[in-house]
Amino acid sequence: MISKLNLKNISYSFIRNFIIGGLGISILGLLIEYTQSGVAYSSYLYSALPTVYFFLFWITYKIHGEKGISNLNIHLILGCIIFILFVLSCHFSHKLGNNYVISLFLATLVFVILSYIYFKKILHIKFN
Repeated sequence: MISKLNLKNISYSFIRNFIIGGLGISILGLLIEYTQSGVAYSSYLYSALPTVYFFLFWITYKIHGEKGISNLNIHLILGCIIFILFVLSCHFSHKLGNNYVISLFLATLVFVILSYIYFKKILHIKFN
């Protein structure tokens, strides 16, 4: 592992991942701006389509082998639960009469609290 850590490898990986991620976000933004159902398309592509999962699966398998995949899956499930609770908090706060700024603030508080618990109690657990 230590032998792989050099500036050239890190720079190449960062640039490759930045380009792939940037292209994905750009496509979602274009859909929202220029298509009638762009919000629905972008929401689906962001949350339901497993493109990011394929990428994470490939990197995890390449670096950690099959044992890393189980760990990846469980931590992704936990991250998804945190994300869903964030979105639900924002949605229900707005439906209860708060404006979206307040709703985003309250949802961010929920996210920070859940993330704190995750980082304090769960992050270092290896699920096999």
